[in-house]
Amino acid sequence: LANFGDPRCTLLLKNEIVYQRDDTVGKRFRALAERVNAMLTPDARPMMLKKAFQIFEKTGYSYYLLRQQVQDGHLLAAMQQAQTILNDILHCLAVCNQSVIDTRKLDQVLALPRLPENLADTVDKISNATDVNTLLVSCEALLQTTRELLLNEQQDVLRHETSFPAVLRGGYPEL
Repeated sequence: LANFGDPRCTLLLKNEIVYQRDDTVGKRFRALAERVNAMLTPDARPMMLKKAFQIFEKTGYSYYLLRQQVQDGHLLAAMQQAQTILNDILHCLAVCNQSVIDTRKLDQVLALPRLPENLADTVDKISNATDVNTLLVSCEALLQTTRELLLNEQQDVLRHETSFPAVLRGGYPEL
């Protein structure tokens, strides 16, 4: 949770400890919140973009399964895979924006400053699709616009780097 590998990292910042075995356990738990806060600083931006790319890459298998379900004409299974892709992309956007939000609430996601083009329309199409082809086209559009956003953000961060090795190290996911 403290490494933004799970969209539920808000639990670390907004919580109330009801019981703890001893003080060391409580200190370790509070240290996780400090780690989350450290990752929200501007200095951590390159690392957070790398994490966002890693989350984005996880959608590859779900996309493969979506294509299989579309090919077989299974609407419910395709909807399940599309929802998995959407959840991963929303988590990716929260990490890209270095925000701790509830990604299940679309209004919080849409309030983020950096979003892919037409995100609200694409999410609406995915959520209300009634056939497999619309679902596939909408998911492909979501993946493409998210990739473009992440690439643009990565290039913006890398423009501030001065050494060639630092640029290659930071740009690894796309290079």
